[in-house]
Amino acid sequence: MYLDNITITNLRVFEQAELKLWYPGRKASKEETPMLPNVNVLLGNNGAGKSTLLKAMGLAALGPMGEKFDSYRMVRRVAGEAAAKGKVVKKSQQTQLPTTVQALFQRTWQDYPGDKLKPNDRMKELRTQLVIERQIDQEYIRPDIGKEAAWGLMNQDDSPAFLTVGYGATRRTDTDTSAATPQQRLRSMPLRHQRLGSLFYDNYTLIPLHVWLPQLEKRNKGRFTQVIHRLNDVMPDGLEITTERSKADEFMFRQHGALVPFAALSDGPRAFIGWVADLLYHICFGCPDGVKLVDNCGLVLVDEIDLLLHPEWQRTVVPKLAKTFPKLQFVFTTHSPIVVGSVQRMNLWICEPAPEGNATVVSQRDIGVHGLNSDHILLTPYFGMISTRADEKQKELDAIAASAERQTPGKALEFLKSLVTPLDGKQGIAAKVAGHSKSPRRTKTPKKVKTPVSKLK
Repeated sequence: MYLDNITITNLRVFEQAELKLWYPGRKASKEETPMLPNVNVLLGNNGAGKSTLLKAMGLAALGPMGEKFDSYRMVRRVAGEAAAKGKVVKKSQQTQLPTTVQALFQRTWQDYPGDKLKPNDRMKELRTQLVIERQIDQEYIRPDIGKEAAWGLMNQDDSPAFLTVGYGATRRTDTDTSAATPQQRLRSMPLRHQRLGSLFYDNYTLIPLHVWLPQLEKRNKGRFTQVIHRLNDVMPDGLEITTERSKADEFMFRQHGALVPFAALSDGPRAFIGWVADLLYHICFGCPDGVKLVDNCGLVLVDEIDLLLHPEWQRTVVPKLAKTFPKLQFVFTTHSPIVVGSVQRMNLWICEPAPEGNATVVSQRDIGVHGLNSDHILLTPYFGMISTRADEKQKELDAIAASAERQTPGKALEFLKSLVTPLDGKQGIAAKVAGHSKSPRRTKTPKKVKTPVSKLK
């Protein structure tokens, strides 16, 4: 199942927002189809509503099971006219507008209970609507799925239908060797909710490799090999999972030549491997026999895709994920200009304050950024920064520039030197390249001695 488009009304910071997303097979002109047609990236300042959009998508994808999910302050609080005029507004004067989420999904071969369809087949569309109501201090989610019987597959845990998985910014993996098994987890939370648990609950832990991968190795060697290959395909150079085990039966990772158990890896690799391994578990769990893991379709929501990743890793993380799982639809959020530079303008949406009012709007820009450097990208409307320099340094440059504009002698040259000189006074590599550092001592070039023509003969 792929999310084609979603419309939300009065949801937290959004008064109205609509997005039409990219997914494998979406029809568009060749010029408007991005190189990564299964990737969508949401941008915006803290509090702009990126995580809210991911949650709205996840709730919509749950269909009838959305009502069993907890809703915490999702309903938009809107004050009356008195507040706009600076007056105190009583609770009785506040207006309560309906909060709705409407979504259109494209069904795939997985979303059919029979076995007549093949991976490349496509079915009819599926619509869903949610209404979130607030009663005193409680909120309730009311799904409206009409008479669509297909949603009945939601109650079948072993069905590959409607695969939707989400990961919040607080995601973490349980490294305890006695962590709860998937079967034990089902006693406290339905499988469909588990797949979105990290997105909604800060204390939710993901399913670690060591509680399911050893069993898969014994039960299905071919699928086990696929998992190992998929993990290694998305990891950076110098890091890979091996088939070797520790005494505690943990899978060992080779990091720059050394064998390290998962729990001993640094935070960045653990955060990344943790959610990708959890995703692979959910793909494996319902994948029909004879179907390759890369042929599985579904919706994957990831908040802060660059979380704890080194900038070098950020350059490749999105393209690698998109190419390793070509049939999955990804929706990422990020604050990283490096990540933004790895995709195209068609993949990007900006959450930003509306020109008037206190709501957030979502839009796209006709500004290309693919392949640009970070400084350039940060100064575009995608981030809206006026400078990437430290605040004190920028103030210093502004003061020198003001003097230069008044034609104060020497200030223009001082401004140029200050552009590449840090506040601590030591010139960096930029200054050296610009030629502002002390030139190295030149060695004398020996004078050329003319050789007589007769000797050349």
